[in-house]
Amino acid sequence: MKNYVPVTDEMLRNQDPGDWLMARRNYQGWSHSPLTQVTRDNVKELQLAWVWAMNEGQSNEPSPVVHNGIIYLTNTMNTVQALDARTGDLIWENHLGPNSATGIAAMRNMAIYQDKVFVATTDARLTALDARIIFDAGAYAGAPVGIAALLLGGYYTVPNLRIRGFEVLTHKPGVGAYRAPGAVQATFALESLMDELALKLGIDPLDLRLLNACREGDLLPTGRPWPKIGLVQCLERLRTERQRLNGARQGSPRDGVRRGVGVAVGGWLGGIEPASAVCRLDRDGTLTVVLGMVDMSGAATGMAQIAAEAAGLPLDDVTVVCADTESAPFAGSSGGSKITYTVGLAVERAARDARRQILAIAADRLEAAADDLEIVGRSVRVRGMPDRGVTLAQIARSSMEFGAKYEPVFGRGASATTARSPAFAAHLAEVEVDTDTGRVRVVRQVVVQDVGRAINPAAIAAQIHGAVAQGVGWALLEGMSYDAHGQLRSATLMDYALPSITDAPPEVETVILEVPTEHGPFGAKGVGEPPVVAAPAAIANAIADAIGRRLTDLPMTSEALARAIDTAKPALSSPNR
Repeated sequence: MKNYVPVTDEMLRNQDPGDWLMARRNYQGWSHSPLTQVTRDNVKELQLAWVWAMNEGQSNEPSPVVHNGIIYLTNTMNTVQALDARTGDLIWENHLGPNSATGIAAMRNMAIYQDKVFVATTDARLTALDARIIFDAGAYAGAPVGIAALLLGGYYTVPNLRIRGFEVLTHKPGVGAYRAPGAVQATFALESLMDELALKLGIDPLDLRLLNACREGDLLPTGRPWPKIGLVQCLERLRTERQRLNGARQGSPRDGVRRGVGVAVGGWLGGIEPASAVCRLDRDGTLTVVLGMVDMSGAATGMAQIAAEAAGLPLDDVTVVCADTESAPFAGSSGGSKITYTVGLAVERAARDARRQILAIAADRLEAAADDLEIVGRSVRVRGMPDRGVTLAQIARSSMEFGAKYEPVFGRGASATTARSPAFAAHLAEVEVDTDTGRVRVVRQVVVQDVGRAINPAAIAAQIHGAVAQGVGWALLEGMSYDAHGQLRSATLMDYALPSITDAPPEVETVILEVPTEHGPFGAKGVGEPPVVAAPAAIANAIADAIGRRLTDLPMTSEALARAIDTAKPALSSPNR
């Protein structure tokens, strides 16, 4: 170990924050080659860079991380140095090689939230929000700090905001997107705090949320207004569902088990990206839609429904082909809850274009105006004259035969909307907590979601059911555990707990609300990510209601709950226990 000059407060005050260097390693293959020497000036400047970054300075270089008196330095080759923050001692070095389980580590981001909300107690309206967000991004930048900060200050009307977000690089594997990245963490912190406020103010948690919930035209933290959103409608419907369940609930929990009910709401802004689609009329009179998207979660079925509705054809006569990127129209990436919103709009336009071409050919053949024609079943006919028509197969052949005088029917559609259509989902969770073991059983979950327009209700319900199970994993089971040297301890499914069918709530009720958007196909919004956002927060609030103690870390394991129960005696009174 080489000893370096201690870093003093005087050095920090006198150093120019824009003049610092990043200690790097001489990287050669996967070997443990010697570290590039770290000079006394480098140590001083590196520590100052961290201090400067935490004070919201600007830098194009990654910031080192200070934790428990140790400076952690990473470089682009995934090499880590640990230095004593005050003496500059080189404590250890580590190289995250190919066996560092970066795949599973990319699932989620670790986040720390410090929130304070001040309310005007006379009418329970929020007046200020002060939040500090720290994301552990691992060795590479890319944590969803912006999304978290935007949503943290966007659900409720708060006239005074101070939200500071920091992305910290550490000697851990890098992170990646995991269903609604940043939104789940932000919502867990905010919705937990909203329940604490309701308890202190002595008012109903849903009433507090409805009183302060944002509506169309209210400002986001960016200063832009919310578009048409269904946040209030979701909360109002959830209140109705809660009243229904309260009237139907019977019996008391068995000895040693406490029951709790919690609510939470969360949203997702929705992704935007240009997309295109084509629809062709085949020889047999059926329609083929060619897309460049990936058919995840039944997305192709929804596209067929959109095309059938726009073209006026039976659904059974529409086929969707998800071609490869060499031959398919551009669709963008499959993520951000945007495929139905962006590609679906392109499909709608392509199908309408194909319908226009079909009617143009039929009008010429039937010697009638296109406006006087209608598509019924597999034929085009003159309105009011069912015997005067032509089949779609005949139209296709007349545009695809040798010497045909009509152009083939080939509809084209594209979209490049820059307007987002945010969607919200409100949750009610009912849990039972075993006070002896800390085991939590989610017995019921109700989810009310605004989908804009329900293109495929069955697929939407499936998305919600999946989000509920995923929320159980977030809340009770799934966690990335690292040892003192930054090595992942839960790198395989032998050590990483996932929810099974026995962990999912036996009763999941879905309520689909339609608050249409003017930008999506037939008013549809993205539905994939919104239902998971508030799921862990609702379970956390239900647990707090059951045991009278607030847990602030995810996952809330049985061990953590057992400790909390032991320290919560006597527990706060709750009408649900």
